[in-house]
Amino acid sequence: MSHGVARGVKKISELVLQNGRAMIITEEDASKLDWADIPDGALKVNTTTGMLMQKLKGASDWLPAGIKNDGTINIVKDAVVTEELYTIVELPHWVDNRKNDPEMIPHYITDKKGMATFTYLNSAGNRREGKIIDGGKTLIFNLENGTYMMGRHHLKVTLDDLLVYTAKSGDIKEISPSAFGIVDRLYPGQKISIEYLQHKRYGNPFPRWYLTDDRPEEAEMGDFWLDADETVETSDELIAIGDYESKISWDRVIGKPSTLAGYGIKDRVSTKGHHHNISEIDDFPLWLLNDNNSIDASTLRGHAPGTHAGNVLVLDSSGKIPGEVVSAHNHVMSDLKCFHVGVNPPDAVSPNMVWFCTAAGQSSVRVNVGGRWLILGGAWS
Repeated sequence: MSHGVARGVKKISELVLQNGRAMIITEEDASKLDWADIPDGALKVNTTTGMLMQKLKGASDWLPAGIKNDGTINIVKDAVVTEELYTIVELPHWVDNRKNDPEMIPHYITDKKGMATFTYLNSAGNRREGKIIDGGKTLIFNLENGTYMMGRHHLKVTLDDLLVYTAKSGDIKEISPSAFGIVDRLYPGQKISIEYLQHKRYGNPFPRWYLTDDRPEEAEMGDFWLDADETVETSDELIAIGDYESKISWDRVIGKPSTLAGYGIKDRVSTKGHHHNISEIDDFPLWLLNDNNSIDASTLRGHAPGTHAGNVLVLDSSGKIPGEVVSAHNHVMSDLKCFHVGVNPPDAVSPNMVWFCTAAGQSSVRVNVGGRWLILGGAWS
């Protein structure tokens, strides 16, 4: 609507802006228009393209008129109001020590990373777990029935049908199109009513692509923004849309691998200080125990490996007894006291002694039994 008045026009009838009447606007500069002062049903005409837009009750921006400039029908009501109701169940302890520390900011108790969790019920009565971020100051809720357009004041939160929170007041934070945070203390049993404008895009079923460095302000739900300079490590948008932690706990992982084999994962093995008692081992060989029923890896019942008296004999690298423990003495037949070889019988005779007689014509094998030499078999040569 142009605020300029052509020369010669002195007044406009007050009936133009009375209730029940609308107007036609041709002003293209949105900063010159006050949306609240424009009556519902007003038309806006683009004097260059001929496109016709209109303001509908409850809408926060211009919507396409029923017939586009190419003559085709356009569905104009592409946004609906969605409501959800949450009930607070459990919350961590609240800390408020401003009496002793005026600069202290009240918050919920958190872990070392400044994180905590709370529990609430959704509209269907199902139990949900939310996160508490910002050092225990912001409680995160996830919408379940739709999404809202961020930065357009399409989200309103009401506590116990009394306190109304909006992003403009600073009491809530728009985390993502499907999540928001409440920056205030809550109590178990409180009812939280969420009302948001959900765009269905019936009038424009095809998404738009934006190839800009800055986030497109006119983008709607379902549009694509390709930012070639952004990365996962530096993007606040991707972190907000995803999980609110850089890491998740192991118990939240589904389908944990039982082995690294086949995953192409290589990891350094580190020694851990975990120990088992002998009593926890089935069929433990008791001969490994020392006299005090304990194991010493360097000894066996107090005997250390070696080649001296009292040592435990250990085979060498070839699997043989070490040569230093074997005597170098070579035995001869005379060292064997139970055998005798010669022409005449031995001077010292012991029971069951064997005599190999080599006398000419009398060669034989004889055994001493009861003091007598018995000839075995016959002569031998």
